[in-house]
Formats: sequence, C-alpha cells, structure tokens
Amino acid sequence: MITDFTCTHLDQEVLRIRLAPGLSANPMFSFRLRATRTGKVAFTWVDQHGTVTTAEALLTVT
Repeated sequence: MITDFTCTHLDQEVLRIRLAPGLSANPMFSFRLRATRTGKVAFTWVDQHGTVTTAEALLTVT
C-alpha cells in the first residue's frame, strides 16, 4: 500500500499526498500541473514497508 506520494517539477515540489489506511492498495488520483518551462517531472511514492520508488519524465513545453 502506498503511504506517501510526491510530484516535483524542476525540483520544486508541486504536490504532496499522505494516504491514510483504508484506501485502495493501488489508488488512482489525478491533478493538474501548469508548466511554463520545459523540465523534469518526478513522481515519488513510499509504500508501507518504507520502499521508495521514483519515476521521471521530461515535460516539454512548446
């Protein structure tokens, strides 16, 4: 189960969510990010065992 989720853009935190017990083990949620500059977006989540996972992508603004 995921306990914490963070999104950063250009190394600036844009979203932080702390998930409470009783939610789905694999929750789905959405949010909007208004990017004005091209840069890295990183998604980091922590599970109940303390394992940290990060996924990154380049967000290109045209």
